[in-house]
Amino acid sequence: MARRDRARTIEAIIYGSPHFQISHGPMRDEIGHYRSASNIRNRSTRRLYQVFHLARAVDSTVSTAALIKSNKRAKGLGHGLNVLWEAATGQAVTHGDPYSLYGQHKQLIDARNKYAHQAGAFPADDEEVKRFLGRCEACISGVLVLI
Repeated sequence: MARRDRARTIEAIIYGSPHFQISHGPMRDEIGHYRSASNIRNRSTRRLYQVFHLARAVDSTVSTAALIKSNKRAKGLGHGLNVLWEAATGQAVTHGDPYSLYGQHKQLIDARNKYAHQAGAFPADDEEVKRFLGRCEACISGVLVLI
């Protein structure tokens, strides 16, 4: 699936959810920034901006979902996924549990943290951005199942 189509799928998932009818503005804005980043000529900068804006869209989605489901504000992506999992299943997350929402999306969290916190870290190519986009789509879909 093309990146443009995947971004539209993410928007459709968010817009189609009754949970986000009022608060989808920040998520929509980040997807818009992801799209505008495609106009940046420098490839490494373009890829980094695309990943940042996708990550921020996921962060906003998870934070909003955690607030809806548990009435708790998430402190970050990993924390938000854990809050959602605990609120939906009644079970605490154990690190290394591949079946928890956190475990399912650890690659997304690790990639996001790498690009956000490691100096000189850039997505290697457009395929890496595409994989990140796919992980974002899967994460947002998984989040909406739990609320």
